[in-house]
Amino acid sequence: MNKNLVSLLQSFSKNEWDEFEDFISSPYYVKSRDYGELFVLIKKLFAKEKSMLDYSAEDIQQLLKGKFSKQTIHNRIYELNKLAEKFLIVKNQEKNPIENFACLFDELVERGLFSSYNISYRNNKDKIQPVEINDFIPYCRIIQAEGFYQRHNSNFPETINQFSKQADYISAYFLDKLVYYYTEYFLFDSINIKYNADNFKVLFNSIDLDKIAVKHSDSGDVIFKPFLMRYYILKALQNTKDEKLADRVHTYFEKNRSTFTVNVKIDYFQKMQAYYNFLINSGNESAFKKVHELHKARLIDGETINFSMMSYTATEFRDFVIVGLNADDFKWVEDFISKYSGKLHPSIRKEEITLAKVRLNIARKDLLMAVQLLKKQKNSKSHVHNIDSYVYKIMLYFELTMYDKMELEIDNLTHYLNKSGLIEIQLKNTKVFINNIQRLMRIINRTSKESMSEFTEYINTNPDSHSNRKWFLKVTNDIE
Repeated sequence: MNKNLVSLLQSFSKNEWDEFEDFISSPYYVKSRDYGELFVLIKKLFAKEKSMLDYSAEDIQQLLKGKFSKQTIHNRIYELNKLAEKFLIVKNQEKNPIENFACLFDELVERGLFSSYNISYRNNKDKIQPVEINDFIPYCRIIQAEGFYQRHNSNFPETINQFSKQADYISAYFLDKLVYYYTEYFLFDSINIKYNADNFKVLFNSIDLDKIAVKHSDSGDVIFKPFLMRYYILKALQNTKDEKLADRVHTYFEKNRSTFTVNVKIDYFQKMQAYYNFLINSGNESAFKKVHELHKARLIDGETINFSMMSYTATEFRDFVIVGLNADDFKWVEDFISKYSGKLHPSIRKEEITLAKVRLNIARKDLLMAVQLLKKQKNSKSHVHNIDSYVYKIMLYFELTMYDKMELEIDNLTHYLNKSGLIEIQLKNTKVFINNIQRLMRIINRTSKESMSEFTEYINTNPDSHSNRKWFLKVTNDIE
């Protein structure tokens, strides 16, 4: 079975299956083709446990009792995939009324049907107000259509007003995207992710954003508020030692929260978490409490997080647990696991719950319970889960002085790092951890000239060791 078609159909809701069946019955899209019998079969097969990818053209031919040749089945399945893609385009258009009206008004004005345009525009004016930043560009096409209509009626002052309005929306869109992407590249730089954005950076650095931000902060124009939010966040990230800049971000966000869309709010929460992570990585452990408060505010907000989405694969839920434990809010973490773990995607739920409970038991110093939980953990499809499991086993066996088992897990983890699909920062942090634990063991076994105090100083000052710094400092302090 066509892999792309299977993926598309798996994403359909029950209603979308019914809508797609109507869609492929429309002669406008399918001409003289009849997909009814094939589609009914595919729908039945999807209801079974067997993976649709396992069905070959020969299987489908037999199930259809030889009514079509194998080549015809290949062709029809290929065509169904294309129709499914068209269906998604139509579904997307249904969700974007501003884009739809922009297309309609483009056509009406291009055909010189100004009276029809005016009637449609006036009747739908309430439906075409932009909400998201991404609405600004199609909305500019609507403004332009209105400008052409006013010019057609020789109303030149209003024509100029419309084009000036269009220029403002384009400026607001441009400034928002400019600062958003520059901030992303700034964060890439901080974790050594390689990219090529030389042309973009030349453009960014040629613009006096400080002057522009002052101008728009004074004007109070609502369409520039997302840009200002991102601008204040960028300034805070660039100057983490100046706490007043972070305070300004929080103040501006709370003051204008009601005007911000979900996407802007998500960016605020995620970028400010990155800000506090910078502080944590520089040795400011108190910043964990700030991130924890940010997480709690995000849960109360409710709009900006969905633990069931696979795009969050094993990171967001994991971060909430780790941060809560580092903020010493153990009861909150226990309640969080109980309340939100059921919302995780089924494909990662077991692993996430197990690792969350492992972390909680370690924080409460119930090391043996943590070991027992990890022993029951099976290999996951996620590298994050598997590496976390290995690292925690190594830490636990070290603290329990079960060094033989610890060495075995170090060997297992070293071999695991040869697998494909691991990202560079993941590889780097894990290799640093392995190197540090082996270095510590050499000191304990007196096979190294390095002293414990020298090792502690190294852990404290080496930026590459930040991800496990707290644990290493704890165990070296216990040993001393």
